[in-house]
Formats: sequence, structure tokens, C-alpha cells
Amino acid sequence: TLSREGHSEGDGAVDVSDTAAPAAAAEAPAAAAAPSGIKLPALKPQDRVRVCGLVARPELNDEMGTVLTPLDAASGRYCVRVRRLGEHGPQPLLDDVKLKAHNLIPMPLRVVSKADVRDGFHPIHDAAIQGRVSEVDHELSKGVDPDLLDEDGWSPLMRASLWAQCEVVQLLLQHGATPDAPARKTHSTALHFACMHGPRRPPPPHGFYDVMRHVLTVETLLAYGAQPGLGNAKGETAAMWARQAGATKVLALLG
Repeated sequence: TLSREGHSEGDGAVDVSDTAAPAAAAEAPAAAAAPSGIKLPALKPQDRVRVCGLVARPELNDEMGTVLTPLDAASGRYCVRVRRLGEHGPQPLLDDVKLKAHNLIPMPLRVVSKADVRDGFHPIHDAAIQGRVSEVDHELSKGVDPDLLDEDGWSPLMRASLWAQCEVVQLLLQHGATPDAPARKTHSTALHFACMHGPRRPPPPHGFYDVMRHVLTVETLLAYGAQPGLGNAKGETAAMWARQAGATKVLALLG
């Protein structure tokens, strides 16, 4: 079944690992698969991966994805949400597919080097908090990982989402930021942080809650495949946070 236009979810995920390729696709060279003979670590839900070595769906090769489910022992496959960015318009194409481990390259999140920290943050995190789009774009153009974690274990997307910097959120996602990446300590996602503030819990220091910017932030995260049902380390979902904050318009988006 389709959860939103453009991708299937759960049991509706399409199995594309090691399937027979159409004649046209069979002639095309597949992207390099994960090295053979190397035992890859088991993947977990919310892990960041890169797709490789598919013949039946070559358009998914080299695209980034997020693991949705643990390994299914019966089929030997993971369910993965793959995000195809760029040439498909302002929003990505989302594909939920079932893939074997050898078609997935783990892409662990990296913590910022202390040498790159200024006043507690890497420049991309500081710019994300302040909503300085051009500075975030500059850091990305230098090759900074859009999922780079700061010393607190937060990504730029989490920082921008907390403060409803919706333009920065859009930019980071367009450059491949992982919407469901968990914070190191709390396992909360960008969607959690986008739902933290509301009329009952306005953002400091001035206490002004901009409803539309928070709505746009949440809408953008959902469009890029964020999963509203994910719980953090305490089992709290984004909807729980929105309800506690009194963010009714945001809560309505989460289903």
C-alpha cells in the first residue's frame, strides 16, 4: 500500500535484490557491490546506507537510504527507504525496497573533529541554528557531510529543525541529509525536534512560536521520508512531543 504518493511502505516494499533484470537493464553495468568475503555488520533501523550493485533497479545505485526494519531472517533482506534526489523536481522520489546486505554499504555518521569546532560548533551547525542559508550552502559545497554530528551528537538537520529554520532544512535534505538519523544520546530525530516547541512550550529566549515555519519544517521532513512513528530512547514519538507542546497544526500532519 502507498503511505504517501510515490513510495510504498512496510509489507508493500518491493523486493529488488537478485531479481531477474529486464532485458534493457541486464545489459547495463551494475554499480560496484560491497566487497565480497568481508563480513558486514548487521544493520539496524535508522542506519544510513548507500545502495550498490543492483541490476534490476540500476537507478537506485549510489543513492542514499535509511534502513526501515531489521534483517528478515527468512528472506535475508532489509527493508530500506531509498531517496532519489535532484532530477525529479523539488521533492525526492521515495522507494521502499527489500535489499540483501551485499547491496547496501553502511555509511556510519561521523562526529565532528575537535579541530573543526569553533565556540562549541562546526560552522555548519552554527549556521543551521541561525538560519544562515548561504553559509550552510557554502559548507556543503566544500564537501561537509550534511549528516555531520556535533559534539552533542546532533546533525545540522536536527539543529535547524528545532528552530524551524525551514529554508535550511530544505537545503540540507536536498543535499542528502538523513531525515531519520537519531541523535547520539536520546535517539530523537529531526522530526522530534521540529515538534518540540508550541504554544505551551514556546522557543526561548523570546517565547515567540511561529506556527507556519514549524508546519513547513515538519511538512518538508515528511516529504523527504521522515517516519512519524519512530520512538526515541524513551519511546516518545514526535506526535507525543507536539501534543505536549500544544502544536495542534503540526500534530495534524503526523496522522
